Amino acid sequence: MTTTDGRTNADSPVTIDPHPRIDGVRVTDANAVVGLVCWSVLVAMEILSTVELLVSLAVLVILPLGLGVVMTTHRTSRTSLVYRFAVFGHLPAAIAAVASFTFPTGSFGAVGLALPWVGVTACVAFFGL
Repeated sequence: MTTTDGRTNADSPVTIDPHPRIDGVRVTDANAVVGLVCWSVLVAMEILSTVELLVSLAVLVILPLGLGVVMTTHRTSRTSLVYRFAVFGHLPAAIAAVASFTFPTGSFGAVGLALPWVGVTACVAFFGL
């Protein structure tokens, strides 16, 4: 079988999508959709201030969209371990980070809930090196 430019399928370059997937859906896309639903609920409940809502938007929606763009086939053909930790650990850590906003500033509960987010941020930083 020939392609439109006259090459056979054997001559076609094979592109491998290194993004982690679950049932064919990219995990970063699923995280962004779930994060958007969570953020919409937070907006409707009106329990966070405007600044906390904007930070929550970044944590829940913007970061997974960015993680989905960062991993390209040009960078590597395999998914690195720190990238997988960041992608799979993002959603639980983001929900914990947003939950930390409900505690008083500096309390042990707020710090404890924010620590998983520090781990995800460290994984993203190590991936960028």
